[in-house]
Amino acid sequence: MQIRPAILDDTRAISALFRNRITTWQRLCEDGRVEDVDYEALSVYERWLHGGAWMTVETGAVFLNNLLLGAGVPMVAEHGGQVFGYVEAFPNQEADPFGAHLHVGYLVAPDAETEDALLDAMVMAARARKLFKLSASTALGEE
Repeated sequence: MQIRPAILDDTRAISALFRNRITTWQRLCEDGRVEDVDYEALSVYERWLHGGAWMTVETGAVFLNNLLLGAGVPMVAEHGGQVFGYVEAFPNQEADPFGAHLHVGYLVAPDAETEDALLDAMVMAARARKLFKLSASTALGEE
């Protein structure tokens, strides 16, 4: 496994990681009903409604380009040229005790080992930016 900075050529693979988490694609009909549809039947906007920029390659490329221009820190996990994990973080400034830090916005990993490797890479990225704290929001799930 290699952890490296994401590049624009990774957009399709990163988008697929996010889209694979969606089990049902739906749209709201004019009469207020919700219908299940194929991904291809949705407009770019309707796809975006399922989870943001990563729901399409088109909007994902725009978003990743903004990250690469300095808005954030995108990294991928790959093996044999195949991207299978992703993390993005954003420089942030808050009142103490957080102060200046890097905040993980999204993390997509197939297992704990990949998750740990991606977070370790983010810790190193934070240190390189002279940010000595890393934050992330988590939701408590069923155990």
